[in-house]
Amino acid sequence: MEHRENNARKGRFKAMAAAFAVRDFLAPRGKILEEIDIRPGDVILDFGCGPGGYCLAAADRVGESGRIIALDINPAALAHVQKRAEKRNIEIIETMLSNGGIDLPDQQVNVVFLFDVMHSLKNWNIIVTEIRRVLTSDGVLAVSDHHMEDQDVIDAVTESGRFRYEGITKHAFRFRPILNM
Repeated sequence: MEHRENNARKGRFKAMAAAFAVRDFLAPRGKILEEIDIRPGDVILDFGCGPGGYCLAAADRVGESGRIIALDINPAALAHVQKRAEKRNIEIIETMLSNGGIDLPDQQVNVVFLFDVMHSLKNWNIIVTEIRRVLTSDGVLAVSDHHMEDQDVIDAVTESGRFRYEGITKHAFRFRPILNM
């Protein structure tokens, strides 16, 4: 039974990766990332990285002194990201398997991507707490989810009391951590 479930999960991931490859061709991730304040040397967490389109595109922006953590619940997604990074000789991408927790020390991440995944998160309270914990005091949480209404995204992030809404770019909402929690 478990083997059948794993095969089904891999099949769903392959279909999703193919769809995202088309999307990435039509709307390159680099264009979207131009709107986010990413600097050389930054540490980025791509929460729910899927096939890795965003974290791979961000690698050039953070440079060799930066670090990218591709986090996902699906081992097939992480294997896919790792394979794509190796193929491109990108050594700054690390993969992390997670069901909500983030195995990083406090305040280690400059930018968190939460792209097209928020609608599917089951344990939001744990996740928003973890994201705030690992984000630096001047960090950015960038959120985009076309499956949700704009106000629902803003409310979900800000109702935790951990983030304040900073504004929206053409493609993503920007949130900053609330200090002195």
